[in-house]
Amino acid sequence: MRADERIIAAYLAGSDASGRTDEASDIDLCVIVEDGLVTEALGIIEHALVELSPVRARYRLPEPTWHGHAQCFYALEGADPRHMIDLVIQERSAGGRLLERERHGEPLVVFDRSGLVRSESLDWPKHLERMRVHVAGIADRFVLFQPLVTKALDRGQTAEAVHFYMAVTWRPYLDLYRVIHCPERFDFGARYLDRDVPPEVRGELERLALAGSPDVLRRHHREIGMRFDETLECAMEALAELSARSGAQSGD
Repeated sequence: MRADERIIAAYLAGSDASGRTDEASDIDLCVIVEDGLVTEALGIIEHALVELSPVRARYRLPEPTWHGHAQCFYALEGADPRHMIDLVIQERSAGGRLLERERHGEPLVVFDRSGLVRSESLDWPKHLERMRVHVAGIADRFVLFQPLVTKALDRGQTAEAVHFYMAVTWRPYLDLYRVIHCPERFDFGARYLDRDVPPEVRGELERLALAGSPDVLRRHHREIGMRFDETLECAMEALAELSARSGAQSGD
């Protein structure tokens, strides 16, 4: 792959970029190619993979993807199933390489012919605006959608109740805690809770994510409902403090 000049750069992201690689980590490989050569690059990389081991499973995300780049996942025969290869192919002219160091760490560069792989600082004004919109949406939706959980429980539709509880109750509650404790990754969901929130908050969120029966689910649903307004207020205060700090730094 390195010998083919159509591939401009290759770097490792994910756990390699954040310094958290362990025996269970998958491989987050990003490559940059000349414009219009994504399909050719995919063939080059897949050929290199087959030389290592037959491909047991392959899945390419439908496009356009949420990040705007081609993405394909591979599992190799004989490899630890946890060591999936998560491949992202970016064109030279593409933006949005997900290289903000506060969110994604420092990329581990394999090779880079054109100096394109450079971590960058998070654009805080734009990021704060995204957070404001997100928190405002949570505030608007939370009360409106809670009956989806309760009526599913009342009807004895346990699977439906779990589905809606995670989507409209637990996840918004989690996101507010992320705004408070890790605004850089406010939209990362349940990923990296071990480093992004205090241990007691992680413990509470994990407890509330598990419900062994409809009665426990109903209790957890009620508990989040009782705490929601206070948590929302804390998130709004955290946003206001971040906005003031960002404004002060902009004025310096």
